[in-house]
Amino acid sequence: MYMCYSRDMSLQLLHTVCMYSTTSSITIAYNAGALAGVCYAVQVLSGILMAFTYVSAEEYAYLVLDYANRDGTYVWCIRTTHSNTASVVFMAMYLHVLRAWLYEVSAVVASLLYSIGVIVWLLMMGTAFLGYVLPWGLMSFWALTVITNLLTVIPLVGDDVLVHCWGGYYISSNTLQRVLALHYLLPFVVLVLVLGHLLVLHVQGSGTPSLVPGTHTDGEPFIMYYYKDLWVLGISVLMVILIVLCYPDTLHHPDNYCYVDRYTTPQHIVPEWYFLPFYSMLRACSSKGIGVLILVASVLVYLLLLSVCTEIHTSAGIHAVVDGTAHVVILVVLGMLGQCSPSYPYVECSGYLTTICLAVHVLF
Repeated sequence: MYMCYSRDMSLQLLHTVCMYSTTSSITIAYNAGALAGVCYAVQVLSGILMAFTYVSAEEYAYLVLDYANRDGTYVWCIRTTHSNTASVVFMAMYLHVLRAWLYEVSAVVASLLYSIGVIVWLLMMGTAFLGYVLPWGLMSFWALTVITNLLTVIPLVGDDVLVHCWGGYYISSNTLQRVLALHYLLPFVVLVLVLGHLLVLHVQGSGTPSLVPGTHTDGEPFIMYYYKDLWVLGISVLMVILIVLCYPDTLHHPDNYCYVDRYTTPQHIVPEWYFLPFYSMLRACSSKGIGVLILVASVLVYLLLLSVCTEIHTSAGIHAVVDGTAHVVILVVLGMLGQCSPSYPYVECSGYLTTICLAVHVLF
């Protein structure tokens, strides 16, 4: 009986991999999702290896990583791969969402598929931030200080939540232990959601780009298009190898290579590039509470307005291109403003663009 069951499962898996039907109008833009999945697997494996050399103690976290990076066997390669591949993951995720906007897939694919994708993105943002803290450099410490202090805007219990989050009345080794535990746990939660995302995709089918003639699925086996995935993956691997071997520190802030000093604040706190548009929105308002509300609204707007977008954009047209292009341009400009000093006119421009960013979906 078990042999029959195993044979049936193997045949079903083979059928899913080899004979999964897709639309004939599928383009290379659909490879971003597969690229994000492969890079995510690299992140998990390299993260597990890095956990073997990490010490979650305030006094030793920076020193142990620095020692392992210099004298450990290929630790420098694992660490730079882990830190730089995170940027590739987010680049692939953003391209994946951009393709959905421009092709109006949100009007074709089930809302459950899109919603799971948004939740995966939010959890990946949290995981990436926790990983940014673990090197325990100067920028990591103050980034953790700034972000965790946003919890104080919670009415009545904000200060208590902050104390429990820190594990005390100030950031200490208890805080670092909590960060490590969450950073190690969240990727496996994301893995479950990614599997659910793929399951819904295979049940509901992939959305047809509405700008290209074709039906939802016309019976073409997806295996015929695997070579596009391999081509994009090969280019990405070469890019990561080039960054790791030649420019390993280009995507990171130099202040994060300084030892933590509680009495020295960086001249300008700057997060990683994939956080910059939302960081720009956060600091666009002088009120902490309003800034947090704007940040939450800017993140959840993609999920809350899904039904609105689905009702409005039910066919191909210029709306998809205008909406997607305008939104991307605004986010890119906000990212550029986010790395500028928090002074006039950068903050004011960030406020105007944040208002436009929140309204652009409704306007179009």
